[in-house]
Amino acid sequence: MMLRRAAFYSTSLVFTVCALLGYFPSPSLAQLPQPRERLRGVVLRVKLPPELHGNTTIRFSPDGKALFIQDAAGITLVSREPLQLVARISGLYAYPARFSSDSQTLTLVTFDLSMSRWRVSDGKQLESRALKIPSGCLSASLSAGGDLLGCYTPNFDFVLYRLDSDQKIFSTSIHIPPSGQTFVPIPLENDIYFSAPFGYIVSHDLQPLVNRGLLHHPIWFSPDGKFVIAGDDTSGIRVNLATLTKESLPSEIHHRMRSISGVTLDEQVLLLDPTKPDLPSLASLSNAKSTPLSGVSGEFAELCSDSRHAIFRASPISAIRIVDLQLSHPPLVSNSLAADIHGDEVAALTRENILQFFRMGESKPLTAVRLPVGLIPPLRAANVDDSLTILSVAIEGAGAAFDVASGKVLFQQPSFAGVNLQDARHPLFLFARKAKMAHRVVRGDAQTQTTQPAWTAQETAELHQSQTSFIEYSLATNGSGRIPISEDFSSFQYHLRGLDPATGAQLWLHRYEEDSPVPFSDPQGDRIVLGWKAKSLGARNAIKDNPAVRETYNHTKRMGQDSVFEVLDARTGKSIAAALVQFGDGPLNFSSAFSVGNFLFLEKDDIRLSVISLTDGRVIVRAKGASPSANGQSNLFSLDEGFGRLGVYDSLTGAKLEEQLFPERLAYAHFSADGKRLLVLTQNQELFILDMSEVREHPLVPQHQTPDSSAEPVDQPQ
Repeated sequence: MMLRRAAFYSTSLVFTVCALLGYFPSPSLAQLPQPRERLRGVVLRVKLPPELHGNTTIRFSPDGKALFIQDAAGITLVSREPLQLVARISGLYAYPARFSSDSQTLTLVTFDLSMSRWRVSDGKQLESRALKIPSGCLSASLSAGGDLLGCYTPNFDFVLYRLDSDQKIFSTSIHIPPSGQTFVPIPLENDIYFSAPFGYIVSHDLQPLVNRGLLHHPIWFSPDGKFVIAGDDTSGIRVNLATLTKESLPSEIHHRMRSISGVTLDEQVLLLDPTKPDLPSLASLSNAKSTPLSGVSGEFAELCSDSRHAIFRASPISAIRIVDLQLSHPPLVSNSLAADIHGDEVAALTRENILQFFRMGESKPLTAVRLPVGLIPPLRAANVDDSLTILSVAIEGAGAAFDVASGKVLFQQPSFAGVNLQDARHPLFLFARKAKMAHRVVRGDAQTQTTQPAWTAQETAELHQSQTSFIEYSLATNGSGRIPISEDFSSFQYHLRGLDPATGAQLWLHRYEEDSPVPFSDPQGDRIVLGWKAKSLGARNAIKDNPAVRETYNHTKRMGQDSVFEVLDARTGKSIAAALVQFGDGPLNFSSAFSVGNFLFLEKDDIRLSVISLTDGRVIVRAKGASPSANGQSNLFSLDEGFGRLGVYDSLTGAKLEEQLFPERLAYAHFSADGKRLLVLTQNQELFILDMSEVREHPLVPQHQTPDSSAEPVDQPQ
């Protein structure tokens, strides 16, 4: 099962501000050492303007002398006086960071419970280690000063830890775990843009969900560090952090725990429930007295560092509105991604990556600086049409479609879960289930740059993307409405349906009621893969029409860790091929499985790739790299080999043909339908198209080899 990991790096940078609208020179300039660029066959190179931003937060330090901007890629640390960029800290899959109470350090904790501390004055990393929390956390949150961690354990306990010692200082049960033998549906990874297992597996507890950041249970520390509230809408608690004892919490509050958007300094909570038409309100934690906030609306809200003020927005990509919660002033509308307030100063970040500073109530900024282009957050969805003319990408909180030739934005969307580009003029955006809304598909018009609803999925079903259909996954139910599980207690029974992307009409239906396989979607291809345990009846059926595989299967001693992978056409649901795999530890041990042309691609631990021939079951090659992209026409595949290195391989022989070196790390790669061109997006949001038509005849010469003196100049690195 794929688990997210986080990585860190910090580069201390100090630059001066030029005039009213100054800028921080980009780290890609001469101030920082950069890898050499070695590219071949570049036919297009364009920057994507404006920079794609997702969910972003700004926070002032308690003394107002520093602030940070945090998104899903990491943190930009800035000093206020003088106005300087101090550090860029990469922190993937992280909880909200916190300044220390004395404003001297910054603490960051990732979903996998790696903790790091950084000195605010110069961005130096002071500490980095794994927290010793044996049971792990389903969800966690740092206290206002970054010295405590609130954690929900898989046993429904709420626990407080001191970060300096990993000492457990408080624990209480939020719910009593169910007694007897229970079966818990555990979701597999499904919010990534490449092939991954989806659906559910069976567990007796919630342990498989720890340290993944998939659940978001309420934990709210008071800004003065006096107390914390936690729980859900059935059981809420308040804990005094000085005495580590429970305090009373009005029932009206603990029944609305999931509506809380923050705790104010005067012990009120901001309540907002996007699923109900009620106005946002402030409610007292002592007597639950509620005060509606008239003239204020939105689906998202958060308190500023000065908890007297809150930020509201209608959607993740809409402009923010800053509201004074103590006065009935109209909201201050800001065309910004994020903002924060300290004293009478407002810091706001625009979509153009300009950090502006205002006096409260004034519209003209005191000063403004352009921040360096940051790394693009992890992609949740990505796709490009067959001719590489339109690229659509989504990150946490935002999505967009770009014209590849110019980099121009065609559509600005909230974050989507998938996109179908069979008709590049009318892309189909898939939006994930939200609150009580089912998965839905909207249709875009590239000419008018507008979208309109297309169709909605069944309420209880999940949708996953392929290039030619949407794949619907729904748990099977018996006559009583209960969800049955497989006889070996390893998986649920479920149904798969192929749906027409444009209409939602059923294309095919498969029911899996015994020995259920692990399904793998492939947003980048036109096939899906089913992973069976090799000894199962489903595995025998999968190989029955493949004589070569059946012969090997029947004359091989099969072990419990062996798997059979079946390849299906995503448009018709028909079986194409199968392969017996005698390494790994069953289908769930693979983080990715997809098929292109005559090959099956299997990846373990997100970095170890095996390419298997579907003709004879041979392992063609084993290589190390991430995010493979393959093409069946050219029989080529590429691998992200880290630090901007792109390896290009021959699928037929497994030979590595060349290695291109980009100026930044890679975010996405995809071949054109004919395999003659390769689109590459870097993490600094620069877009390349490479000519792959003669890569076998004229590969990029490795640096350690001497070029052939007879080679034409055009064959040399550009």
